[in-house]
Amino acid sequence: MAVTLILAFVALFILGFPVVIAIAVPALLYVILSGFPLELVAQRMTYALDSFPLVAVPVFIFAGSLMNQAGITSYIYRFAHTLGGRVPGGLAQVNVIGSLIFAGTSGAALADMGGLGRIEIRAMVRSGFSPAYAAAITGASAVVGPIFPPSIPLVIYGAATSTSIVQLLIGGIMPALLYTGLLMLTVVWLAYKYNHPRAERWPTFRQIWATFVPALPALLAPVLLVGGMLDGLFTPTEAASITVAYILLITVIFYGGITWERLRFALFDAVKTTSAVLIIVAAAAGFWLGRGNEQIAQIFTPGLFSLLTLPPDVT
Repeated sequence: MAVTLILAFVALFILGFPVVIAIAVPALLYVILSGFPLELVAQRMTYALDSFPLVAVPVFIFAGSLMNQAGITSYIYRFAHTLGGRVPGGLAQVNVIGSLIFAGTSGAALADMGGLGRIEIRAMVRSGFSPAYAAAITGASAVVGPIFPPSIPLVIYGAATSTSIVQLLIGGIMPALLYTGLLMLTVVWLAYKYNHPRAERWPTFRQIWATFVPALPALLAPVLLVGGMLDGLFTPTEAASITVAYILLITVIFYGGITWERLRFALFDAVKTTSAVLIIVAAAAGFWLGRGNEQIAQIFTPGLFSLLTLPPDVT
């Protein structure tokens, strides 16, 4: 039964079914064939979502959507453009830098691609980049969102495994920076290979300052977020709420406010994205039932360990 459960998941995934279907259908079939009451599935799914740390997920998603609707992403893009426009790769480098900055608030790749990504792709295409390359670099740079704090996948992982979410988020800083650096080097190599356009002149200090000052309130959001968690001032869930409050505050004070229509759209967008994420978490709880009863981990662990080459001093 354990092998059947895994094969069903892999088959549905390869056939292109949505992840939630690939997880939920094998779990549901397992419950039916094993004679468990169907109420158990609903109970497990509800229990999986009844977690205080998971409250951070919709709030962080709302923070990213709010930045998009308030137009804050345009200030981030202008600052990133000033910094990286002359670097080999031009607007592709701007794309990478902007994604790293935006990741410090949203924690999600979709928020990056849906807001900042649209600005970046349009600008790259107008500058002579191919639409395919613009879309590819936008997708690649947005991957830093789920790695850099406040990474939503790390929040979900920490909630599911009772691991310290703060330590997980801190652990994501260096991999995110390393990934960004390697991606920038790749962009440089592609720029020299295909002669990609870039800005004609290096920015002056006055130009950098002129774009830095408007973007500064937004740039301080990741500092507030990570610094507060490192100092133990608030938990990740509280940090999410504080981030939203901070974004609303700077939107009103520095960025001319936000209309009720845009605020409503940001809320609606956050609800849609949150539903798509958390329904997978709920479905995984049903799959977890089969995994535990069939001892899938115990079956596959010896085979996986046999693939490892451990140092002689490790026993």
